[in-house]
Amino acid sequence: MRFLVLFVVSIGCFVGYCQSNEYYHLRYQFKTGDTAYLFGNNVKLRTQPNTDSNLVGLLEIGQKVEILELTNETMEFEGINRPWYKVKSGEEVGYVLGGLLSLTKKYEGKYEYVMVFRKDADQLQLMVRLVNVKSPADYSEIILPLTTPEFYVNLSENKGLESVDGILQIDYMAEACGVDGGGEFLFAYENRLVHAISYSSIGDGGIYSLDEAYSFPIDHGEESDLIMYTYEEQTTEDDELLWEETKSIKRMLRWEGKKLNPRGIQEKE
Repeated sequence: MRFLVLFVVSIGCFVGYCQSNEYYHLRYQFKTGDTAYLFGNNVKLRTQPNTDSNLVGLLEIGQKVEILELTNETMEFEGINRPWYKVKSGEEVGYVLGGLLSLTKKYEGKYEYVMVFRKDADQLQLMVRLVNVKSPADYSEIILPLTTPEFYVNLSENKGLESVDGILQIDYMAEACGVDGGGEFLFAYENRLVHAISYSSIGDGGIYSLDEAYSFPIDHGEESDLIMYTYEEQTTEDDELLWEETKSIKRMLRWEGKKLNPRGIQEKE
């Protein structure tokens, strides 16, 4: 069971983001001098930008490389046309396909998070891997269908959820009024990555807005497994007369280790 949650648009279609968040989009490319990290494991570092060339060495998931050059050579991989990059790893120099390099690498405690875009038919997706730093080959994976091709990534500690090791947030950027620009919360625990929460952000030029949000124990100070859910829907019926209709709801939800349930209700195994 997943909870679909609609998130904030407060003034027109403006959405605010924390400055520490990192912004990524489908057209994202590395530049010369950038540091990149491997998304794939045992990735072949090649002598030329193609799969027929000789092997220089193997690169592990999460391994750091320096971008030396963005080449003009491309290849379709996981439904997306990707460029080849010339990279340096230690003393070795060779070529790696862009689809095997993570958009970013996030760290929190004993875990690293790496991610890449992929497409299944026309559905754009984000593949995220949770890597145990003590055993890089021991990773879990989750595939998220994306609402928009642009988003911010933010990693935090457990926000007071004692059974959770880290929380990764994918916060969509709405491209226009009326576009769903919400996001996802992924919880890491016990060497697993769980898609715990989805939320949306919908606003239509001050005429209509939906504001649903989650606050965690570190915010509301309640029990360590409780997440507060608030909902507010506002419709402007007459702008000149300032007639507005507002509906609001508040609920406490309990994190049961695998999913959210209403407080006091525990699912039978």
